[in-house]
Amino acid sequence: MEIQAQNPHLSVLSQNLQDYAFLLLDLDGHIVRWSPEAERILGYCESEVSGKHFSLLKYQSCEQDKSQPEPVAGDAAYECRRIRKDGSSFWAKVIITSLHDENDRLTGFVKIVQDITERKRAEDRLAHLAAIVESSKDAIITTDRQGTIESWNLGARDLYGYPASEMLGKSILQVVPNIDPLSVFEHLNDLSNFESTFLTECGSLKTISITVSRLPDLMHSAGAISWICRDVTSHKIILDKVTQSNKDLEQFAYVASHDLQEPVRAVIGCLQLFEESITDNLSDRSRMFLSEAGKAALRMHALTNDLLSYARIQNRAPNIQTTDLSAVLNDVVQSLETQIKDNDIQITCEQLPLVEVDRSQLRHVLQNLVENAIKYRSENRLEIRLSAEEQPGHCVYCVSDNGIGFDMQFERRIFEIFQRLHSRSRYPGTGIGLAICRRIIERHHGRMWAESVPCEGSKFYFSLPVKQRG
Repeated sequence: MEIQAQNPHLSVLSQNLQDYAFLLLDLDGHIVRWSPEAERILGYCESEVSGKHFSLLKYQSCEQDKSQPEPVAGDAAYECRRIRKDGSSFWAKVIITSLHDENDRLTGFVKIVQDITERKRAEDRLAHLAAIVESSKDAIITTDRQGTIESWNLGARDLYGYPASEMLGKSILQVVPNIDPLSVFEHLNDLSNFESTFLTECGSLKTISITVSRLPDLMHSAGAISWICRDVTSHKIILDKVTQSNKDLEQFAYVASHDLQEPVRAVIGCLQLFEESITDNLSDRSRMFLSEAGKAALRMHALTNDLLSYARIQNRAPNIQTTDLSAVLNDVVQSLETQIKDNDIQITCEQLPLVEVDRSQLRHVLQNLVENAIKYRSENRLEIRLSAEEQPGHCVYCVSDNGIGFDMQFERRIFEIFQRLHSRSRYPGTGIGLAICRRIIERHHGRMWAESVPCEGSKFYFSLPVKQRG
């Protein structure tokens, strides 16, 4: 107790020190004082360790912590893995300090143990992330909010040709020109992606895809920006070729379907004239052949018409205007008034938001969906409903019915051109209607999909950007 008497403040300190295990040792290394935090951190109560040598506290691979502490020269601070009473281990920071009286005689030692497991885990995670960043094939760069480069990985060296030693402290404008880093930082909430070009030392031009994100503020810093840059030059070339190829195919489809109209009409006319001119001289078998030829010609006419409609969607510039789809649906209902009345069909529509679309193209979509519902109705009274759900930046519309429905394994197929789920004899048509609808929606920067249960009905969804509430 001589140590505590000489150092009255140690007793108060041991009782009030938070998050640190406080051990007071005599000259021989026996425990004189054991704080409440030491019991929580190490698992032993004071009665179990009081008067015992501190070596009963186990540790792993700690060269510095041997037998008993030494005089002044033995003062130390180190990190090691400690073992609690229950056998569990933790990372600890250990500080050993010598105590002296007023005559500078050594009287004992203070040993403080702090549990730093969470800090070690955080350091390991940061080291792991740093290794991932450094080994990434993408250029990963961090800057401060003014655009001064603070880190530069090997991917950045390979992409831009400069080592980190040349780029640290330089401006990001040297590799990403024509941007304002401070403006990027202040207006960046989520990830932002854009493309830039970069002229290499050998004079070749690269297209770079850049993803920018704001890094969380650490230690009250002013914040930073992450720039992930990827060379997409080869992808850009391939994409341009594919885009051009698609345009050529679309132009071919347009020209082919347009130019086929006249010969198909000529065939239909000739068949009709032929049938009328030799009606009395035809056998039943010949009449059958002539009838089948006429049906085939009419089907060819329908196919070329639909293919032309499909091609025109891409070739004709849309006439975008603020549109109320409720009014568009009313137009569709009026044009189908006879079918709706004859089949006792109920059509309802919710209050819908206004959208920026090509009115005539969206009318085509709604009319096709309503006509499909009528075509594939069940024996029950057909009910069709148009509803909408607003979501951030766009609105999802749903045209639902209680018709025959379809198996969801065919959901992708129904939107493919000239694909059918039923025989032509039972449900006539070319099988291109939904493909045209999806193409229209995609041209309006939306998407289209369907959900259905056989015998319970179908729901056709499409999304569109919102103008304002109607």
